[in-house]
Amino acid sequence: MANQPNILNLANLFQTVTGTLSQNRESLNEADSYNHDHGDNMVDTFEVITRAMKEKKGADPADQLAYASEILRQRKSGSAQKYADGLSQASREFQGQQVTPTNAMTLIQTLLGGGQAPQAQQQAGGLGGGPAGGFGGGLDQSLLSWLRAQHTTETWLVAVSSSMQADTAIIDGDSVMAMGGFSGSDPAMTPTRLADLVRTGRLRYVMGGVGIGGGAGGITSVAQTACTAVPASTWGGTTGTVYDCAGKADAIITAGADFIPQQGPGAGGPGGGGIGGGNFAEIQACMAEAGVTLPAPGAGDAPQLDARTLEAMTACGLPAGAGPQGGAAGGQQQPAPR
Repeated sequence: MANQPNILNLANLFQTVTGTLSQNRESLNEADSYNHDHGDNMVDTFEVITRAMKEKKGADPADQLAYASEILRQRKSGSAQKYADGLSQASREFQGQQVTPTNAMTLIQTLLGGGQAPQAQQQAGGLGGGPAGGFGGGLDQSLLSWLRAQHTTETWLVAVSSSMQADTAIIDGDSVMAMGGFSGSDPAMTPTRLADLVRTGRLRYVMGGVGIGGGAGGITSVAQTACTAVPASTWGGTTGTVYDCAGKADAIITAGADFIPQQGPGAGGPGGGGIGGGNFAEIQACMAEAGVTLPAPGAGDAPQLDARTLEAMTACGLPAGAGPQGGAAGGQQQPAPR
C-alpha cells in the first residue's frame, strides 16, 4: 500500500511540515507578540509528532494520529494540548481512510488551527511544491489577497488575535502579527502599543470578530470603536471584518481610555492570586521605573488602577486585578504555558 502513488506516508508528511516550520521559525517567533517563542514550540511539537508517526509505522493513519495525540497529551504546555486536540479530531475524521494529496492539506491546516477546521479549503496548493505551493487555510485566501494589494510600507500585513490564526499565512510568507499569543488569551497588546504601531506606520489593519477572545478580545474591541470597518464583501468574502486603523492613533488612545486587559484567573494564593510565582523583585523594580509603587504581598493595598498603573502593569507583565488575600495586584496571569 505504501507504494501506491496517491497514498502519503504520514511520517514523511510531518517531516516535511517540520522542515517548513523550521525555516519559518524566526518569523513565527516574531509574530508571537507575547512569549516570542511560538516558532520554537511549533517546531518542537511537530518533531514529536513525526517521531510518533515513525514509531507507529505501518499502522492505519487514524491509529497513528491517535497515538501522536496521546504522546502530546503527556506534555504540559498549552500549545501541546491544542495540537493534541487537533490530532484527536483528525484521528476520528480519518477512520477507515488513507491520507492522500487531496486531504493532507486539510489535515495539516486542522492541526495548525488547534483542531479547528480551516476557514478556506485551498486544495490547489500542496506541501513541498504542489501546484500552487504553500499551506493556505487559516485566514481566508481572498482576504489575504486583498490585504496584499493594499500593503505599502507597513511592517505588518494585518494583526490577528492568535498565533493559531496567523500560522499558515506566516508560513506562506505574509507578515501577520498575533496580538494575543498562541491562543489569543495573552494580554500582550495595549491601546498605547497599538496606537504607536499605527502612528509609526508599522500596522494599518486589525482583524476583528474571529479570535478566541481573552487578551486580544479587548484590543479588537478598541479597534472596532476607533477604526473604520471594512466588510467582508470588500474582498469577496462572506464573514469577518477588518478594521482600517490608518490615521486613527489618537482615536485608539481615546477608545482605550478605560481598557483593562482581559485575562484568566491568577496563579497566586487563595482569594485571588498575588504575584503567582513570578520574580516579584523584578516586577516591583519595573513598576517603580514607571512611577508606580507595588507593595510586597500582604504588606499593603494594591495600587490604584488608573490609566498609568494599568499601562505599567501590562508593560511589566503584571495584568491588573486584585485579590483580598493574594497580596498586591492579585489575579496576575502568567505567560501562557507553552
